[in-house]
Amino acid sequence: MKKLILIALAFAGLNASAGTSIGIKPIVNSPSCNGGNNGSITLVVTGGTAPYTYQWNNSVPAIPNPTGLIAGNYSVTVTDANSHVAVYGLKLAEPTGIHLSTVIQNVSAHGGSDGCITLNLYGGTPDYSYHWSNNANIESPCGLIAGFYTVTVTDAFGCQSTATAHVQQPSQAQHNNHFNGNTHSTHANASSDSNGETKMEMIAPDNSTQPELTADNVTTYPNPTTNSVNVRLETATSADLTLINALGQTVIHTKTEAAETRLDLSSVAKGNYILAIKTENSTVNKMVAVIK
Repeated sequence: MKKLILIALAFAGLNASAGTSIGIKPIVNSPSCNGGNNGSITLVVTGGTAPYTYQWNNSVPAIPNPTGLIAGNYSVTVTDANSHVAVYGLKLAEPTGIHLSTVIQNVSAHGGSDGCITLNLYGGTPDYSYHWSNNANIESPCGLIAGFYTVTVTDAFGCQSTATAHVQQPSQAQHNNHFNGNTHSTHANASSDSNGETKMEMIAPDNSTQPELTADNVTTYPNPTTNSVNVRLETATSADLTLINALGQTVIHTKTEAAETRLDLSSVAKGNYILAIKTENSTVNKMVAVIK
């Protein structure tokens, strides 16, 4: 008899609890992309007395499992058959959007193919895939001719962002006739020899003390590198060396009077950099990849 009384009391207590208290447990799926509308909420309701009614804010349908939701704050009021009420509030978050910027190494000579684009990105959800308009599928392509290049970056959830970069080149006239913006011309000197014959000598003025520097006579190695890079100048004896990061900020600046110089990169973060080598009459940009 005692056993039956205990079971009856337990059953009565369970019904009393279930009839007066409504519990709400949400299962939340936030939007997968910044600005997306594929979020959803599924309510698991316990206690109270079925059936239940649902009243949401934000014009959400009166159902327990709304879908097609954007990021934001939501609240729901659940009412059971006995007019008992429970209110629950929650927030749907969204990932940071994919933000892209580029640093461009222009082609050094007219008709050349040594352009590079360093792509800098943050946001989204790793891993990322890359598709360039020239069919490249790497983050930062090199060996480019002059032109416009568009990249589409896709993250792990299929979210996308695009950016366009313009790789430029010197004009034909600049390539043939200009060094660092200074036009070079020729003039004639006339003289007579002992026989009275006039001789014409074409003289090109030398406005600099060293020949023009081009990408072909600058070597950087090892590249990619971890802690240092050597810069070898084939046709120059002095130059300014400037290492620039993807945000356009100067990381290292030094002057060299040697044909070969070692730059210490031990304190430089992983990433792609532009190394600008500037002499008195020309500038060459080289891509340097730092790996750790």
